[in-house]
Amino acid sequence: MKEVILLGTARCLIDCPFDCEVWGVNGVYKLVYNLPFYFQLPSDTVGFLNKLFIMHKQVYIKGKPAFDWDEINEYSEKHRFEVISLHKIPELKSTIYPWVDILNEFNSDYHTSSFDYMIALAIYEGYKRIRFYGVEFSSLNKPPDCLHERLGAEYWIGRAHERGIEIILNPESTLLTTTTGRPYAFDG
Repeated sequence: MKEVILLGTARCLIDCPFDCEVWGVNGVYKLVYNLPFYFQLPSDTVGFLNKLFIMHKQVYIKGKPAFDWDEINEYSEKHRFEVISLHKIPELKSTIYPWVDILNEFNSDYHTSSFDYMIALAIYEGYKRIRFYGVEFSSLNKPPDCLHERLGAEYWIGRAHERGIEIILNPESTLLTTTTGRPYAFDG
């Protein structure tokens, strides 16, 4: 069965078994390759991350750029993973995300986070199982952002479900859960 793991940076990423294709987001490459003991991987790991998604042109945190294009290029070359970006970034060696193809396929431009783009591409490329590790959408530090991002991820998970794709969430994820843990109107 064609399957992919979508890997985020939340603490449950350490449960990732790296037993199929793995797509990561933003700075997850640093965690995978700089903290191999968490994953019980050899320190010279190559190929555990297959794709890295960078959907922003650049993000600034406290006035400093969040992405170091040279560092990403070095890591992707050394560890042989493909970088996927939504925009053409001259300093970044990347493949451009097939935005127009995805838009035409799904007739939707509803994307609220990088994970939405990853889920849409996995559906488009014919994956039959999508597994999530390090994806919680429950940060107490920035609830409005997490809620906004969660809604988009749940929308695209629904699109995957309608095509018969199996979704496996990490047990710590709050995706596809209600505040009570029960369906609406099932109060007791």
